[in-house]
Amino acid sequence: MSCRSAYFAERASSSEDKAVAAELYGDAALNHNSARALYNLAYMHQFGLGVDKSLGVAADLYTRAIDQNGDAAVPASLLLAYLRLQQLLARLGSLPGSMDDYLDLVLFVAVVLLISLVAWRQPRPARPGLNGPNGGGAAAQPLNL
Repeated sequence: MSCRSAYFAERASSSEDKAVAAELYGDAALNHNSARALYNLAYMHQFGLGVDKSLGVAADLYTRAIDQNGDAAVPASLLLAYLRLQQLLARLGSLPGSMDDYLDLVLFVAVVLLISLVAWRQPRPARPGLNGPNGGGAAAQPLNL
């Protein structure tokens, strides 16, 4: 049974299927250096899917996935930021009334907006050739026809 068939099976809602998937992801992460397996196992620990919920273990696994493969950096960083917000809110206590129902959505949107803002504010390097050799400066010369 593959990780995909164990976790995403038609009846994957059973805790046994998720536990099998967590075991297979752990094996793939340990024996095959799979960043995807580390990421998936971290997700399972973050939300308590088939394993005990553990934000600390999830944070460690996300960090290892990022270190293992740069392609995992964006999704793992997003969920790591979301996890840090979960930890902060857990320290502060629960929210009043029905706000807990929408907390996951609000946290995820906040993390995406924050990362988008940070990426937008990063200085961009000059692109040679657009407006002269230094990326700016000399104006384009008109064509003589």
